[in-house]
Amino acid sequence: MAKTAEVPFSQRLIVGMLLAFAGGFLDAFTYLTRGGVFAYAQTANMLLCAIRIVEGNFDAILRYLVPILCFSAGLFFSRGLSQWLGRPDRDRERLAVLMLEIGLLVFVGLADDSIPNLAVTGTVSFISAMQFSVFRLLDGNPYATTMCTGNLRVTVEALYDFTVKRDRAQGLRSLKYFCVLLAFGCGAALCAYLTTVIGTYTAFVASAPLFSVIALLIADDVRRSRRERETEAMSEGETK
Repeated sequence: MAKTAEVPFSQRLIVGMLLAFAGGFLDAFTYLTRGGVFAYAQTANMLLCAIRIVEGNFDAILRYLVPILCFSAGLFFSRGLSQWLGRPDRDRERLAVLMLEIGLLVFVGLADDSIPNLAVTGTVSFISAMQFSVFRLLDGNPYATTMCTGNLRVTVEALYDFTVKRDRAQGLRSLKYFCVLLAFGCGAALCAYLTTVIGTYTAFVASAPLFSVIALLIADDVRRSRRERETEAMSEGETK
């Protein structure tokens, strides 16, 4: 597993936990406030959509089909954005996606009962897809900030390697993935509480971890730029 100093800041544990917190928060938000639909967990939506088709409940199909289609659109858009920006390290894409997420969350937070559930769940699914697309690695290893199944698999497999094979690196890996899972669950739990207090305005709270990630990425970029200038200045001084 790559050392922390060797990986981009966007792959650090703190970023993964903040994004997973937002992921769990928003998935719980649509489920609790918008008709029992998971905006992030498309596996559940596909399952429920198939069940409704067999039941002949065609009125309910769109409830699950729209998030799936919007999630697909988000992946498509994110891919196009990556090609357009053309940066191998994708830093600009990550910042653009996060800012777009926050902008769309303003709509979600202000949407009252007069706004159809499909519009809200579709928007959050679109957000989910973009985040899922551009934040793919944790310390150089694949993970997801909007769902848990893959992260749970890695957590348990790495835990096995730690307990049975005495592989400390895998133990640390298991702990990091567990922290991401814990953050996802904490986000969902906080959302469940806040929806009983402030209702749909709860969506605004999900902007806080996204703003935090933006601040961390910008601060890291400033630090790296400063180090590069200092290194260049030292190199120039040595050649004189």
